[in-house]
Amino acid sequence: MQTTWKRFFDPAEAMHCLVAERDGRLLGLAHYMFHRSMIAIENVCYLQDLFTVQEVRGQGVGRVT
Repeated sequence: MQTTWKRFFDPAEAMHCLVAERDGRLLGLAHYMFHRSMIAIENVCYLQDLFTVQEVRGQGVGRVT
């Protein structure tokens, strides 16, 4: 687990993490990475993990405002 979190904060790593929060409460998170593809010239984004707490699912908590 510590290795994963270290990767999120290492600028040399391709792994990234986004969180959704409201009033200081964590509501969701997404882990993603960009990597090369055999079918595209540009890097593609791979969504590794996506989680939202159950009581706010379907309410657009992941939208950028």
